[in-house]
Amino acid sequence: MEADLQQRISNLEAEATGAVALRPSRWCGPALGLVLAACGQTNTKVPDAGALPDAGALPDAPRMLADAGTDADPTACLPVNATVLDPAAAGIPTAGLVVWLRADAGVSATAAGAVCSWKNQVGSEVFTPAAAAFLGTRFTSPQLVPDWMPGIPALHSGPGRGLGVRSIEGVPPTQGRTFFAVTERIDPAGRFQPIMQGLPTSDRLYVGLDQDTFNTLGKRYGAYVSGAAFDSSFATAAGSRAVESLVDDDLVIGHANASILHYFNNGSAGTLTYRGNITTVIDMTAMTTTYAACSQGADALQAEALIYARPLASAERQQVEHYLGARYGIALP
Repeated sequence: MEADLQQRISNLEAEATGAVALRPSRWCGPALGLVLAACGQTNTKVPDAGALPDAGALPDAPRMLADAGTDADPTACLPVNATVLDPAAAGIPTAGLVVWLRADAGVSATAAGAVCSWKNQVGSEVFTPAAAAFLGTRFTSPQLVPDWMPGIPALHSGPGRGLGVRSIEGVPPTQGRTFFAVTERIDPAGRFQPIMQGLPTSDRLYVGLDQDTFNTLGKRYGAYVSGAAFDSSFATAAGSRAVESLVDDDLVIGHANASILHYFNNGSAGTLTYRGNITTVIDMTAMTTTYAACSQGADALQAEALIYARPLASAERQQVEHYLGARYGIALP
């Protein structure tokens, strides 16, 4: 009996000194109480019983293991935040709200921070760089800035960066609407469209917030409505957070498009300076796309944007602006 036992021990020792091929693996870890430090290699000797770590050494074993992320695709798009927003909980009007984008909700990005998508919180639409285009030129991804403010992210757009979705959320083309955006200019010069609707193949079928439309020396916040560009009386300033809104009563063909109202930080409606091209509304039925965080020459940050499919009354507009001001530390009257 003792001889048989000794023979078995000898056989096991002989096997333990032999070469064993290990298949490369994406992940290596403890198996059956043993730690294979030679993870991902081949023709590696399995250590004998005397070389195995004792129970006290096991917590340190992961330092010897291959990094699970070393073979991850750095261009892969992964969800950054899964927050779902509730307009009622935010204390803003719910009737007519068709787009709500916030940088801490529904964003996916690569490991390097390139934004792949931004989901509408009050609909199924998903904004992507692929859907954002202007006259044949496609936009590339904005960058996600995780801590633009403490615990609050924003999207950073530079020239040629932006997002879009091939949808105008069922809003009739002649219907009035209201736009809101929270932005911070890094450079006061350059055109930036925080939220807008229009047609990618046109240079006129657009409506929405449009900062420094013609890259004028005035460097103004402003709007673009059905072929007409407007500079507001509010100058862009680097490093200054702003709540901007645009109320458009209608887009009925032939109606004057100079009666729109543009507001900055909840002040009185600013004076809009007409920059051309058309003084009355043209046919907007061809609009197909909603844009967000689009830059055609500016360096800017954007944290939030909303669209209502109706012109908000003054009290409702102020309700939204005070919510935005409180969230982003912007003092409003």
